[in-house]
Amino acid sequence: MSRANSGFTMIELLVTVAIIGILASIAVPGMQGYLARSRLDRVVSNLQADAAYARGEALRRQRTVSICPAEIKPNMSGDISCNGGDWNQGWVVFSDPTTGVVGVIENQTDVLRVREGATGAVVNPQSGTLVGAASIQFVPSGTASVAGVIRVCPAGLSRGMDVNLSRGGRTSRAGADC
Repeated sequence: MSRANSGFTMIELLVTVAIIGILASIAVPGMQGYLARSRLDRVVSNLQADAAYARGEALRRQRTVSICPAEIKPNMSGDISCNGGDWNQGWVVFSDPTTGVVGVIENQTDVLRVREGATGAVVNPQSGTLVGAASIQFVPSGTASVAGVIRVCPAGLSRGMDVNLSRGGRTSRAGADC
């Protein structure tokens, strides 16, 4: 007996859809954890890269280069300013002028690099002289004005990472409980 119509029966189609649904329900939680870990790694890598960049620019330019928590001014002018401590909004690397206030962006042409806020992660200074510091300055010798730990905790994970900044201007990372 031959079939007049070839194709899938309704039962075959329903079984296939059910199998796909079961596999998706197994894969989605693992994927969410992967995405959270990926965001964590990106934020930590950006912090370390920007610290190394600022240190290198201070050595190369023979002038102070700073990193501070940043915000775009609400007047939509595009100007960037230091916001006094909320690293969750992002940060900026800038060349400090030889005159004026250290750690304050006085001219927008001094801005070297801007990082957007850490979506899905909380970034907070945890220890050392970093706590309460408005900015991190790297002097022409490459040393940092402050030292300590910045903790990055991603949403949905109990483990995060610490970025350790030494007075020598070098960074390292270590696992941390959030």
